[in-house]
Amino acid sequence: MELELLFEINAEIAPPILIPDTLDGTRVIVHVTGGKFEGPRLKGTVLASGADCATGLTAISTAPLFAASTKGKYAWLNGVQGFAEGETTPGGVRYKVYTRK
Repeated sequence: MELELLFEINAEIAPPILIPDTLDGTRVIVHVTGGKFEGPRLKGTVLASGADCATGLTAISTAPLFAASTKGKYAWLNGVQGFAEGETTPGGVRYKVYTRK
């Protein structure tokens, strides 16, 4: 499968909240406090309004879906299934988000 880069995102995060001993193991909640993203077709600022929730801290990868206005210039994102690989950075995370060509 051939992939193309959608964007790279650098997100700043608050210290994680750990909830141990759930049925799925330790749950980790991370609040996003800001950041930036940029790619060939989009560029912007990450607002301090989101969070991520995961079990464990062993792999930083995800498969994002997008929800954009059906009438705006980013409507094309509604049909995109992303794949992202990432890493932690001092005070945040960095992901490279791809989709199929």
